[in-house]
Amino acid sequence: MAAVSGGTRLAGALLVLGSAFTAAAPSQASVTEHRTYRPPVLVASNPRTYIIEHLFSQEECNALVRRAEAHGMEVATIMSGDGTQKPTAGSRASFTAVLGGVEGNDLQLRTWRERMAAAALLPVNHAEPLAIAHYRGGHGDRYELHFDSSLSVGRVATVLVFLSDVHHGGELMFPWARAENVSALGLNGITGPGRPISELQGVNKEPPILPMCLDPEDAALKISPRAGRAVVFFSHTPDLRRASYRAMHAGCPPARLGEDKWLAQLFIKWHPIGQPNLVQRAMAVLNEEWRMPLLDDID
Repeated sequence: MAAVSGGTRLAGALLVLGSAFTAAAPSQASVTEHRTYRPPVLVASNPRTYIIEHLFSQEECNALVRRAEAHGMEVATIMSGDGTQKPTAGSRASFTAVLGGVEGNDLQLRTWRERMAAAALLPVNHAEPLAIAHYRGGHGDRYELHFDSSLSVGRVATVLVFLSDVHHGGELMFPWARAENVSALGLNGITGPGRPISELQGVNKEPPILPMCLDPEDAALKISPRAGRAVVFFSHTPDLRRASYRAMHAGCPPARLGEDKWLAQLFIKWHPIGQPNLVQRAMAVLNEEWRMPLLDDID
């Protein structure tokens, strides 16, 4: 990571975030939307999860969806523990597109990548290309429980921005998160304190998500899609150990035909793109006690 002072990085990130108020807007409506931008709100302490409302305007979200459709969507794959992609084997039903690279020559993509990286207070040159996902309403499209990172993958943060409103299903779900008092946060469409992680003791396979998704009273932390809403979460603790099963999450199926879920994802690594993962090398020689157990912090 480049030797940049914390104050300099914070100032730069806030400058980029500030562009959410003043970025070139095609209409007065988008200017008004940007004025409703809210600072990050902590919704879970483990994994550390924040929500930023209206990080992007409705017009910006619509434009990115149109671009993804023009680019062409492919059947989504899943990531294995070493970071390679493989068929979903029934754990994921959706479509995806990777837009551009990491060079930053495209103004639209550069705006999205820079603002999303700034939301995580991380440098954009650590970010993978911007990925778009599409889940069709009423088709059972979903993403079963999974992690976004491992020591070999090295994704320290995920920044997810919903591009469409979904009012029936479609939630981003963290079943075993240690959530804040979500009812007191004043956020629409955020429910659940998180299930007790102790229920996973002795379990050899993650449970299917549909019973949790379909039960409105389930304790899992659920975050409903709202266009422009950003969710920033960290799959590793500050010392870079994986944050246990509390960081495992899923995408619930949008329930109604015509109410599709679209989202943009930016995965940010702890090392610059194209550079070696020195953390993985260092941890390979450390005692196994350094690795965080999957069932930590038992309730």
